[in-house]
Amino acid sequence: MIGRFSREAFMSPEELSAATGVAVKTLANWRANRDRNGPPFFKIGRKIWYPKDCLERWMDRKMKQ
Repeated sequence: MIGRFSREAFMSPEELSAATGVAVKTLANWRANRDRNGPPFFKIGRKIWYPKDCLERWMDRKMKQ
C-alpha cells in the first residue's frame, strides 16, 4: 500500500513528462500560468511534486467526449 506522503505517491516533473509526453518546460509554464491549466502540484523547497491521485482526476477532467 502506498502511504499518502510516501515517495511512491508522487511524480516529479521529469517522471510526469516521461509518462505523458508533455515537455518538462510545458509543465513549468503551466505552473507559472495564473489560470493553472496544468495538473495540481506542490513545492517543497526547490522540488516540485505532482500527487498521483490528483493527476488521475486532472486527466479525467481533460478527457474529451
